[in-house]
Amino acid sequence: MTKHGAAFALTVLLVSSLSGCFGGTPDDYHYSAEDAEGYTSDYTLDDPLFNLTLDDRGEVNMKISELVLVVKQDGVSHPCEAEGGGGNCTVTQHGGDNDALWEMGETLTVTENGVNICGGTCILTFTLEGPDGSRTTGPTVLTVN
Repeated sequence: MTKHGAAFALTVLLVSSLSGCFGGTPDDYHYSAEDAEGYTSDYTLDDPLFNLTLDDRGEVNMKISELVLVVKQDGVSHPCEAEGGGGNCTVTQHGGDNDALWEMGETLTVTENGVNICGGTCILTFTLEGPDGSRTTGPTVLTVN
């Protein structure tokens, strides 16, 4: 198994054993995270970093406007915003029926936005906040290849 293959297998194992949840009031939001397809590079500033999928255990969709995502790499915080906004990384929706909601089963992709957050392989930490300032208690570390 190649170095990248082993790192990816370890990442999948780690991420699949952890799932996140928001301790929101009155709703709970559960999500999963995984490495995005593709390879991150020092030479490009628009690499896909990871995917987040809203799981159906919470049985409620989340307003995209209430999602706050900050990625950290080597002690530097990178705020992420919805596609078309500013921020050092972009959150893009894939699928779903309503662009204003992160719907159950819908996947969001977090991508660099003009800033080299991860080149090659790196370990990212991230925080998610949802409605009423709720924070995740699940996976906050992700190895990206």
